[in-house]
Amino acid sequence: MPTPERPKLYVEGKDDIHAIRNLLVRNGINLPIRKQPVGDVAPSVPELQETNGKKKLLDTIKTAVPVSSDRPVGFVLDADDRPQDRWSAVRARLREFELDPPNDIPADGYITDVEKYMTRVGVWLMPDNRQKGALEKFLMDLINPDDYLLPLAESSTNEAHEKGAQFPAAKHSKAVLHTWLAWQQTPGRPYGSAINQQIFRHDSPTASAFVQWYKRLFSSPDQC
Repeated sequence: MPTPERPKLYVEGKDDIHAIRNLLVRNGINLPIRKQPVGDVAPSVPELQETNGKKKLLDTIKTAVPVSSDRPVGFVLDADDRPQDRWSAVRARLREFELDPPNDIPADGYITDVEKYMTRVGVWLMPDNRQKGALEKFLMDLINPDDYLLPLAESSTNEAHEKGAQFPAAKHSKAVLHTWLAWQQTPGRPYGSAINQQIFRHDSPTASAFVQWYKRLFSSPDQC
């Protein structure tokens, strides 16, 4: 008997996959891992799949929704500097499925049923469907508010930029976060590993909101 096709959660890249997977695991949600035995992970549990960039993810919306009959499908992408423009680009693609998404993405993430294809579709804009930013801003919100190293990493990064560090302004948050990670007990852990090792919190308000969006989108007895 063929293995049933899994629901999909599409993300931009590998960092997103590892961060999201480890965050969900720390919140008690098991996920399949490619090229490894899935064990007792139910077929209803989604597979995380990278699209290798924002443009490809937006294009994937057009193709992934029609083939997801009877299976939810989700999309996680960065808001970057213009959250409203990013949502407008997503909204334009969703309207092709006879949907009428709101002008502003809901603060708790967008989820709707697509009757034409008998599927449920969800969208989350990193970091929190409101702010400018990307995965790194989401992860910063998982750092303890009393952490004294993050402001130091911010000021050090700013000083380095003033003295000739060549990272672009769009990558400022990434530079700050990697500086902060370099000062942990095990310096320079990748995002997913840092979540797994509890360097990041798993239950901050931002993390909890994302997990609740995920559960609503991919709700099943195995995940609730």
